[in-house]
Amino acid sequence: RTGSEYDEFRENTKKMLDSLEELNNSLPDKDFVLEETKFIYSIEENGEINKAVQEGIEELEDIIPLILTFNKNINSITCNGNQFKIAEEKNLLSKDNYKIKKVKVDNKGEINDQNALLVVDDGVVEIACFYKFDSLSNIANLLPISEKSAKLFCRFPLIGTEKFSFPIFMNSKLFEVELDRDGIKDNNEINLGLIKRGVSLYEKFLDFVSNEKFSDHFNICHIGSQSTLKLQKYCYENVNKKIENTALIPVNFQGKYFGVVSYKNKSNQIQINIPTTKSGENVDQLWGLINQCGYFCIPTKESYRGWSKVFGSALSFQLINEKLLQDKSIADINKYLGDTEVFEWLNSFYKLWIEEEGINTVSKNAYVPNQNSKFVHINTISFDEDIDFNLKEILCYFETDLL
Repeated sequence: RTGSEYDEFRENTKKMLDSLEELNNSLPDKDFVLEETKFIYSIEENGEINKAVQEGIEELEDIIPLILTFNKNINSITCNGNQFKIAEEKNLLSKDNYKIKKVKVDNKGEINDQNALLVVDDGVVEIACFYKFDSLSNIANLLPISEKSAKLFCRFPLIGTEKFSFPIFMNSKLFEVELDRDGIKDNNEINLGLIKRGVSLYEKFLDFVSNEKFSDHFNICHIGSQSTLKLQKYCYENVNKKIENTALIPVNFQGKYFGVVSYKNKSNQIQINIPTTKSGENVDQLWGLINQCGYFCIPTKESYRGWSKVFGSALSFQLINEKLLQDKSIADINKYLGDTEVFEWLNSFYKLWIEEEGINTVSKNAYVPNQNSKFVHINTISFDEDIDFNLKEILCYFETDLL
């Protein structure tokens, strides 16, 4: 079927179909049915080839549940003696011309944790993601998508769509695919219509899972980087907006679990702070210090790293220094710390900051309390050398603020 031009491709496809028809007419038994297809390759003993084959088999086994789900013409796939087939398909919701279902794939009599899928289907487009059900907590954990997995399917995976700007898998047999089946045609109205349907299904699916019966929502919110391609740009802008405005993020506020909150509020302002450090180390300790202080709303300790991969993280030592301490007083900070002693917290904060970024950085930027319990820039601080307290009070009386 290969060809460099459309006419050549069309002519070769016609020859192939004619050959198939000739073969079909030559079969002695008209009831003959081919029950399985085999591709057999002779592989020489070679370390690099064997390694590549092994990696290919592993990637195939990861994607088999999706192929069986998206391609109803395939009843089972056997790989290295392991047979995969659909074991269960159950509707969870059916409304507005779409349905959400769970699909479980059997592998040698077992339903592996990696083989359970949540699928949204409108009859033309399907989207799906993997999940793992925890029977102890009665929660479905949404699982991450491998960076090596194709995201778009036309009944079979379109290898080359691993970085497509869509957070989970999407399938349609109507996709107009590229010649090498490594993507879908960008400036194509049919594909645009299908992508719009897929985005709409994703929005409905996100609403469905946006409750505490599901966890690790960040795993189905990775869109990747923004693209200038028409279809991916549409996906990125619309999916990103939905993710930002849906209550998905479990947060702590004032040191306690506060519930599930959206990344942006109704005024389109960011209301979630995600801690970060320059080295990537000490971030758990920083999260703990922020959690002791009720000034910032932050994702829970179990989820903040996942959400940082979706939205990035900007709550650094410097930002805390400026937002929490600048122009504040000890009394102000006390309001946010509750039972935590203010100087104990400050000492821990400065110590961790010095450990992370060095004494020079902290000594140039920190806001510290002066003797009047007001936070001022460290460069404006002076040490008094045993000046009599009464003299200082007299000077303060004349409105001279000694630091």
